[in-house]
Amino acid sequence: MRKEKIGRRILKACARTIVRPLFRVRVRGASHFREAGRRVVLIANHASLLDGVLMGIFLPERITFAINSEWARKWYMPVFGWFADFLPLDPTNPMAIRTLIEAVRENKKIMIFPEGRISVTGGLMKVYEGAGIVAEKAGASLLPIRIDGAQHSKFSYMADKNRTRWFPRITLTLLPPEEIKVPAHLTGKARRRIIARDLWDIMTAMIYRTSDIRQNLFTAISQAAQRVGYGKIIAEDATRRAISYKTFLTKSYVLGLAYRRAIPEDIVGVLLPNALANAVTFAALTGVDKTPAMLNFALGVPQVLSCVASVRIKTIVTARQFIEKARLEKLEYALREAGIKLIYLEEFAKTITIGEKLRGLARYHAHVQPRKKSDAAAAVLFTSGSEGMPKAVFLSHQNIMANRCQVLALLGVHEQDVMFNALPMFHSFGLVVGTILPLTMGVKTFYYPSPLHYRIVPELFYDTNATIMLGTDTFYAGYGRVAHPYDFYNAKYAIVGGEKVKDTTYDLWMKKFGVRLMEGYGATETAPVISVNVPIMSSVGTSGRILPGMEYRLKKAPGIETGAELVVRGDNVMMGYMKPDKPGILQPPPNGWYATGDIVEIDADGFVRILGRAKRFAKIAGEMVSLTAVEQAIEKLYPGFIQGIVTIPDEKRGERMVLITACETANVSEIQKAFQQKGYSDLWAPRRVVYMKKPPVSGTGKFNYLEARALIMDEGKPA
Repeated sequence: MRKEKIGRRILKACARTIVRPLFRVRVRGASHFREAGRRVVLIANHASLLDGVLMGIFLPERITFAINSEWARKWYMPVFGWFADFLPLDPTNPMAIRTLIEAVRENKKIMIFPEGRISVTGGLMKVYEGAGIVAEKAGASLLPIRIDGAQHSKFSYMADKNRTRWFPRITLTLLPPEEIKVPAHLTGKARRRIIARDLWDIMTAMIYRTSDIRQNLFTAISQAAQRVGYGKIIAEDATRRAISYKTFLTKSYVLGLAYRRAIPEDIVGVLLPNALANAVTFAALTGVDKTPAMLNFALGVPQVLSCVASVRIKTIVTARQFIEKARLEKLEYALREAGIKLIYLEEFAKTITIGEKLRGLARYHAHVQPRKKSDAAAAVLFTSGSEGMPKAVFLSHQNIMANRCQVLALLGVHEQDVMFNALPMFHSFGLVVGTILPLTMGVKTFYYPSPLHYRIVPELFYDTNATIMLGTDTFYAGYGRVAHPYDFYNAKYAIVGGEKVKDTTYDLWMKKFGVRLMEGYGATETAPVISVNVPIMSSVGTSGRILPGMEYRLKKAPGIETGAELVVRGDNVMMGYMKPDKPGILQPPPNGWYATGDIVEIDADGFVRILGRAKRFAKIAGEMVSLTAVEQAIEKLYPGFIQGIVTIPDEKRGERMVLITACETANVSEIQKAFQQKGYSDLWAPRRVVYMKKPPVSGTGKFNYLEARALIMDEGKPA
């Protein structure tokens, strides 16, 4: 026996000597193996056929693999037996779990892949609760292990989705041991459901915690190009011009040098539509350590001037053709009057020298990277200004990379996916999820300048073979009404943010297209996603569960009986604000905690339900009334219309609710009668209804409460 053990150790050492340099294998967190104790269930993502070999060779002790009895009969398994033991199991036999529990109780270290199969999506697949049940019943700890890089090997099942190669770099990361604790009173299905949920949380947290979030965005884009190939077509826009990574990066290097010569300041305004020019400009500025400030041209002139003043912008990159098509001449004039230098891309391109082109090409071939660290500002975005003048939100490279990795821990995205992004890049959803995430993943993106073209967008989604779509409820409702039933046949993920998904919109997409809308929730300040429904963990009517890597707490709001204000902290929470009253001064969130201002409920399974904004409660006759709840009730009465509730002062009752709607037949008496029948409080019924053919909306399609209230309060305008 002793000779056999010595022989195994020698074989293991020899195998490590061969495999380590081939795959440049790194093992991190090896000390956690000892911390886990004697009774351990090891769990890992299943990336390739190499996974078992890697575990057997590089883990410090001999482990036992729980494998399907069919796999145990494979011809090559005896060779693998030199490095590990097997416990063949019949998955159809209910006694299989008991066999595993007994093995763990005998202090055998059991390796289980909770997914049960090798991934074919590029992300986590369905997680079975078996590993959690075994650990919980045997009183063992769970040791999460992340296998990263093997999914890019020829031994993965991803050859039809990702570029693979024989010897990619592979990293094994062992995380601190975990325990699953289930309330003793739970039994049967309820107990298994809790274990499955907790195991999913451990696995997704493992994926996020082992992701590299401390990267400069430009470096992440460059690395993606190296991984998938510089010839990969990465972007296309409405002009139907498609460019490869090589062209994208070359343009970024050259344009970046020209920007550095022409713009001395660090923060540079960007006023461009959703097009290739915008994405390249963002990358070009980032590549020379400048910070793009993405200006929301859908705001009014005073609001844009306030944004510019808040961060002391002196130069803005724009295009004459865009100014003309978007009819922004008034804004252009106001910016010039304020002393802002405008750089027009059409003219600026002619000023780029031969020297800059040659140096840019040389930097591309030398893979020159920017100097800014991950904690430096990567982008400046601006709040909508729905509660006053917009605030400037500073997001670091780490903030954005963290949110990217948090989302990818939940969703399987691969190189054959196609992102359709019609959301403006001045919106955090459109910039981070719609632009930066695909650029850093090797996913082609189709940019379209306006989400409001309800007939064109579905046709282009179909024509481009897109698989991922982003939008707000307003936009999805518009597409749903006019699109052909086959336009979204290829949709894998249809993600909704910015506003609550209405039941009518959700049902329309399910019935007409067979597509499940995945509602999420976020804020510019969180870069932007806070929670999202995903195929594995979904609850209709909620905004999904909080992302891995985020902490949250609930803060009671004065006068509000149901729900509490959500306060969050995590790597994706902003660096801070710059506000109009203190321009140029960064104001970080206290201790990293960001108060969202949203009143929420979080159920026992962790799903977030948005009840409304803390500032969107009216105090009527001494009672707090949720304007969001009233809007949801009215939506059921008048479905499919753009509408919203605003408040105005009332001498007797404190405040009065006014419904602004595009429904011409809406009236107060009908609403009161309907509310009485449903048993709603009399205080819920708005006391005034104002019909507008085109109610004011923001650039992202949301009802513009600030502008709507101004119209109502303006006595000089007929309402």
